[in-house]
Order: sequence, then structure tokens, then C-alpha cells
Amino acid sequence: MDRDRDLTQLFSDFKPEIQNSDDFMAQLQHKLNAVEFIKQKQKEQARIHRYCLLAVFLLGSISGATLLGIAVIYPQTSPLFSLDVPSVPFLWFFQKNIHSISYLCIEFLITTGIIAIVSQWQDVLSYSQSKKKEP
Repeated sequence: MDRDRDLTQLFSDFKPEIQNSDDFMAQLQHKLNAVEFIKQKQKEQARIHRYCLLAVFLLGSISGATLLGIAVIYPQTSPLFSLDVPSVPFLWFFQKNIHSISYLCIEFLITTGIIAIVSQWQDVLSYSQSKKKEP
């Protein structure tokens, strides 16, 4: 309730200066142009983000399909290493599924690298576009 009174007091104390209508229209037009510029920038950034998302999706799909192809072709009959500890369930599970776990780790590293590269590419593009538009 105190906040409502504070707001009412704030609005009642506000006495704007009456300016020349030409000055007012010039300031209004300047502010509208600034808003339009911001809208254009947001649309441009949204477009760039969509392209970057598409690039990450395509590169991730290609690398995932390649890794899946390698996993299917590569024989998994021989383990990569042997711990010889059958009594510990976690180590036994780790040893039996080491191929899948290593493929997941490799795919995670590839995906992280793709995202980092595309992010840097996006930053360079936005920087170069902002430099082109500056007078």
C-alpha cells in the first residue's frame, strides 16, 4: 500500500516542462530511429544465431554419424584394456563397455569443439559486420 502512495506521489510531483513542438518531434523521431535500429540489430542477430545453430547441428550430425560408422565397423571382441577385477561391479561394467564410453567421450569432445569454433566464428562475423556499418 505504501508503494502505491509513493507512486501516486511521484506522478503528482512530476511537472514536465513544455517544450517547443518542433524540438519535441525531433527528439521523438531520433528515439524512434534508435528503436528501429535496435530492432534491425536484433533481427540480424537472430538470423546469425539460426545459421550458427544449423551449422552446429549439421557438423554434429556428420561427426556423430562418422563415429557411429566407426563404432559399427570396428570389432569390439577384444577389450581395449583388462583390469582383471571381476568382483568390483563398477570396474567390470567399465571394462565391458569401454568402447561405448570412449565413443561417448570422443563425441562429447568433438561437439564441444564444434560449438566453440562456431561461437568464435559468430563473434568474428558480428565484429566484422559492426565495423562495416560504422562510418
